[in-house]
This record gives sequence, C-alpha cells and structure tokens, in this order.
Amino acid sequence: SEMGKTVNEVKEDKTTIKDDNVVLEEIDDTAETSTNVVTTENVVQNTVQASANTTKVEEKKEAENKIKYLKPVEGEIEKEFSIDSLVYSETLQEWITHKGVDIKANKDTEVKAMADGKVKSIKNDPRYGISVTIEHKDGYTSTYSCLGDSNNLKENDEIKQGQVIGKVGNSGIFETATGFHLHFEIVKNGEYIDPELILK
Repeated sequence: SEMGKTVNEVKEDKTTIKDDNVVLEEIDDTAETSTNVVTTENVVQNTVQASANTTKVEEKKEAENKIKYLKPVEGEIEKEFSIDSLVYSETLQEWITHKGVDIKANKDTEVKAMADGKVKSIKNDPRYGISVTIEHKDGYTSTYSCLGDSNNLKENDEIKQGQVIGKVGNSGIFETATGFHLHFEIVKNGEYIDPELILK
C-alpha cells in the first residue's frame, strides 16, 4: 500500500490522474484548434484589408494621373466620328470616312485647346482649311480645322488647356456645305480615335 492506502484506493487515484490527463489533453487540443482558427481568421482579414488598401491606392493614383480633356468649343456635334464606315458628304456629294467630329458653332466663336501641349503645325489644309495641330502628353495629338484664324500662333508655342487657339470659321473646302463649325480630330499613338470618348 501507498502510505497506508488500500489497493483499491491507489487504483482509483491512478484512474483519476489518467482521466485528468485525458481531459487536460482534450483542453490543450481544443485550445490549439481555437488558436489556429483565430490565426486563420486574422490572416484572411489582414489579406482582405491589404487588398482593399491596394485597390484604393491604385484608384487614387489613376484618378490623379488621368487628364481631363476640355471640349474645344460648345455646340452640337452635327457629324460624328466614322472611320470604319462611310458617311455622306453634302459638300463632295459622295460617301467618305470622317476622321473627326464636326461641332456646330457661330462664326468667330473662340476655339480652345483641349489640354496643355505644344503647337506641332499651323497650315492651310487643302481639304479642311486653316488647321492647328497640338501635341499633348500620353501620345495624344489634337487638330482643330475649318478655322477662321489661328490666333497668331507659331510652331512650338507652348499651349495651356483652355487657351484660345483660333476662331470658328468655314475654311474647309471639303465641308463648306456644313456651315460654320469646328472640325476636330484626335490621334493617339498614330491612330485616329473618336473625340467623344475622351472629352468632358
């Protein structure tokens, strides 16, 4: 006997100790599982939060980098951009492509630069009359045609967005039947694009 305990009492003590160990092991397993669950939940939450933060930063950066382009003259677009299909020209009496948009406006209405840039060329185009072409950032080039004048601009002049670069006229031989308007084209990286896609 242990210290005067009977055989049965010793057996009961050992069973109790064994049972206690089983309970403790179960508690330890439960605690470990609980810890693992909490840890996994934390990882998921942190990942989701990090992803959300990254998205916000990217959206903010995109908004900051995005340039807002100004419509060069207010007025109704009376002939839309059409480079993949033909449109009828009242002046030429034939079907042609149209690489820009025609914006109807009164004679001598001020025409403004859509964005900051540099004057690339000023010419009297045999088709579209007095035309000013400006180079902008991000591969954009804008051309303002059928002008009445070019506001005394010179090649390589630095231009600010909204700066007056000329006045509405009807100098384009290809579009005289249209009346007073601005023929406006935008090229990006060598390809004509629809001005309506980027204008305010």
